[in-house]
Order: sequence, then C-alpha cells, then structure tokens
Amino acid sequence: MRFTDDTYTEPFMCTIGIDFKIRTVDLGGSTVKLQVWDSYTHPKFHPIPSSYYRGTHGVMVVYDITNQESFGNVRHWLQEIDRCACKNVCKVLMGNKSDREEERKVTTQEAQELAEEFNMNFFETSAKNATNVEEAFFKAAYCICRIAKIWIKEDIDNWPKSHDKLGLQKKVVEEVCLIIGICVSRDVTIYCVRIILGVIEFKKKL
Repeated sequence: MRFTDDTYTEPFMCTIGIDFKIRTVDLGGSTVKLQVWDSYTHPKFHPIPSSYYRGTHGVMVVYDITNQESFGNVRHWLQEIDRCACKNVCKVLMGNKSDREEERKVTTQEAQELAEEFNMNFFETSAKNATNVEEAFFKAAYCICRIAKIWIKEDIDNWPKSHDKLGLQKKVVEEVCLIIGICVSRDVTIYCVRIILGVIEFKKKL
C-alpha cells in the first residue's frame, strides 16, 4: 500500500486471497507499468512451491529488523531463490520497520554482510514513514527492465524478413513489470519480479 497508494494502515491486516494494484512510473526515460500482486500464502496452511519464484527475473526479500528469527529465515529463502530463479537474478534485501530503532534486533552491519554474500542491493525501509520504499522497488524494477531492453533488441534483430516484404512494422507499446508478494514464513515476504515483454503492435508502414 505504501508503494502503490502512498498510504499506511495500522494495525496491519493480512491479505485474504489476492490484492492487486497498478502504478505507472518512469524508469530511465521509459514508462513502465508496475503491477503489484499481494497474496497471502503462509506455509502454515499451504507449503510454498518453488514454482512461485522459478523463472523469476528479480526478487525483493523483506525481513523485520525487530525480529531476529525473521532475519534468520532469509538465508534459506535466498538459497532457494538461487536454486530456482533465473541465472543472475536481480536481488534486493529489505530490512523493514526501520522506524522502530529502539526495538532493533538485527544490526545494519550483519544485514549488509548477508547482502554482500548473496550479491544483493540492500535497503533498510519503513512502510510507516515511507523510508526507502520507492528506492527499493525502483531498484529491482530498473534492474530487470535493463535486461528486458536487451531481449527486445534481440527480438527486433530477429524480425522476419517476410514481414518487411508485407510492409509491416512493429513497436513496443508498453513494458509491464509484474511484482508478486508472497508471505513465505513469519515476518518474511518475498516479492517476485518478472518482466512482461512489451506488447507488439503490427501495422502497415506509411
């Protein structure tokens, strides 16, 4: 809610089913539609299948800085992500609730060391006061959108010559970044980020 609507509600209520939000942003001169899906899939009730993050292009792993157990679970999920996600997946580690400094149980240094071990970007965030929330989401989205531009260029380079003969041309109408939030264990949420290649529009050349 903080990222999509710039709002914060306390006490926090778990999502029942799936909540869906859209935010359109500018990333490096490109307009990108961010689709944020928040789902409640707690392992106490439903085991987390690896299919949730298999093929994922980017992930954001969120832990609670006031909960040492929450941080302790992060390593397991990072190992699962490295096993199942795309090669060279873009990863962001987020330590949430930075506004509750007096209750801190996880130091910035130990989180930074874990992020460096797994080659991740690291942010301490606060959904309550909006600290670093946009920066973390934008970092993940920008990272995989750069990869998408390479894919789109390769697609254009492989444009069939037969289409040229028909006088057809194509263009990318939009780029969509799909972000799916999954509660994987107590106080740990993984946001799986996938890029959906731009919709290809075919039309006659003038």
